[in-house]
Amino acid sequence: MTIEQYIEDRDRPEHAIITGTQLGVYAVQARLDAGETVDDIAADYPDVPRNAFHAARNYLWVMRKFKKAP
Repeated sequence: MTIEQYIEDRDRPEHAIITGTQLGVYAVQARLDAGETVDDIAADYPDVPRNAFHAARNYLWVMRKFKKAP
């Protein structure tokens, strides 16, 4: 799995979405921060591969580590 495979990096990191959806990576992270699991989120989006939600979390981790995202 690579991040690029699942994340569409738009003009700014905060606009990044899961490829093929309008689901923002920040929306995924907010749900994870609120205590939901990847399984919880995946149940709401059965057509999105589970790895896409992991990629969203990893994308934000990388962007924040290198100061490219708020």
